[in-house]
Amino acid sequence: MKRFLVALFIAAVALLVYTADISMDSGRVPEQRAGEDELSLIDKVIGGMTLEDKIGEMLIVGIDGEIIDDETIRMLRTNKPGGIIIYKRNVSSGEQVGRLIKELQEYSLEYKDIGLFIGIDHEGGRVNRLPAEYNYPSARELGSTNDPEGVKGTALEVGGKLKGLGFNMNFAPVLDIDSNPQNPVIGDRSFGKTPETVSRMGCAFIEGMEAAGVIPVAKHFPGHGDTLVDSHTGLPVLSHTEARVMEFETVPFREAIDKGVPAIMTAHILFPSIDADRPATMSPTIINGLLRGTLGFEGVVITDDLLMGAISSRYKTGDAAVLAVEAGVDMLLIALHSEGAQEVVDALKAAVETGRISPGRIDTSVRRILMLKQDYGIAVK
Repeated sequence: MKRFLVALFIAAVALLVYTADISMDSGRVPEQRAGEDELSLIDKVIGGMTLEDKIGEMLIVGIDGEIIDDETIRMLRTNKPGGIIIYKRNVSSGEQVGRLIKELQEYSLEYKDIGLFIGIDHEGGRVNRLPAEYNYPSARELGSTNDPEGVKGTALEVGGKLKGLGFNMNFAPVLDIDSNPQNPVIGDRSFGKTPETVSRMGCAFIEGMEAAGVIPVAKHFPGHGDTLVDSHTGLPVLSHTEARVMEFETVPFREAIDKGVPAIMTAHILFPSIDADRPATMSPTIINGLLRGTLGFEGVVITDDLLMGAISSRYKTGDAAVLAVEAGVDMLLIALHSEGAQEVVDALKAAVETGRISPGRIDTSVRRILMLKQDYGIAVK
């Protein structure tokens, strides 16, 4: 019965898409990839930024409450973050969160000429931060239909609703493979148990979200599907060889990269056979080596929340941020700005001033971020 209802939901979405005369083959709504003039503008913008401005652009932070208070205004003025992530604690209704997002963008643009990424974990099923009327079936339910076009249509409709509220980034889809039934955190957040199913359905979801003008963020690289520990509470350790990881866990990410996914989120997981010392989020071997080198990803790399137990139990937030940037990460996610944003800014600034991280390394990440914003019509001026 449940599968029938999911299929009915997808069929209704497909009918809605058809009657609206929206072509699913028209590609992404965002602007074309930045040309020479746009790159020149971006370099000019970067040239006018202070080091603190650039580091702020590399932050995605959470705020407290449903309205903008004095502390949030101070944070927007002093840290100038590149993005805000919205959680359930920030939402009481669609109207309220739409108003909050509008005000966040307005306040941010008072302090810099660059708009914000406004992101949310909107995966469907049990991972939903919005009121019930905005929810949709879980990835497992969507995957069970074996209907990529239906999944694409669902993502288009969901993305359209997000866009209507003011969101421009969705931390979805999950491209982890549901290969371990004892996994405490992934399960029905995955599209299926095989690389092929997750690749096919995940890429369809990405296409639909992009067509709605919302940035999809594929997660959690290189794969969180076969863990026994929830990285929110502790550090998962996977003993798989690099060959196994590349032949299984990373397959959906490879397919998504080939289709142009614009952003990828890292996993707080230790793979001792690949890097015995650092979790994937902070591993140059995994980020610069496998993700950027072997798989050729040129987009924006975002950490999972640096306040999660897998990281916070072992590292100070500022130290974790420096290690992540050294590894090749572009943006640092902090679930609540008051618990680490300033520490991250101070740590990265010190790392640049002491020569540990080069100014050019910071500029590289900021350039990727601004190019992505420009691609999706987010203010860069």
